[in-house]
Amino acid sequence: MSLQRAPAAERWRERLRLASVGVLSGMAVGLAAGLGARLVMRLVALAIGSMPVFTLATLNLLGIGVSRGIVTGLLFVTIRLYLPGSNLTKGLAFGVLLLLLLVLLFFLPPPQELLAAPLLGSVLFTVLCLMTGIAEALAVAWLEHCLPAPRLRLPSIVGYGLLMLLAGSSVLLFLTGDVAPLVTGLLRLVGFF
Repeated sequence: MSLQRAPAAERWRERLRLASVGVLSGMAVGLAAGLGARLVMRLVALAIGSMPVFTLATLNLLGIGVSRGIVTGLLFVTIRLYLPGSNLTKGLAFGVLLLLLLVLLFFLPPPQELLAAPLLGSVLFTVLCLMTGIAEALAVAWLEHCLPAPRLRLPSIVGYGLLMLLAGSSVLLFLTGDVAPLVTGLLRLVGFF
């Protein structure tokens, strides 16, 4: 039965399940992307002759990876039907979108480390974004077949409720921590205030 013809309760159960697929896949892929971003930063630091060290910033980066990964997982679940081709092609297209968002949100202006080794940093972060998009597409495809629909039982309600709490807090963190400063910076740039 198609989603449009299903009863309202069934549509909401399926939407909740798909949102949960986005959260779970985003958490896993976001953690891996956070580790990958840390590795890229260490490689860039070594290339410019700086000694990379383990600090609390590494743990912060992993937390940011998980939080922003949840947002990217939700975004992928939302737009994947509009992306062309197979899971691999959808993942590559989504990786390009992630690269554009990464440049817009985090690299304008670029960090000092990337200015010292712009080609290496650009290539490594491009590869990381493309691999993240592919991993997200594959994780969503796998979880879609594995994650059951929510039921009116306490474990299901608690589990799906916690996933939606994670989704809401991650989206809120993204909006207040990334989007709001970008918008205010752009408004200052054009002389709005």
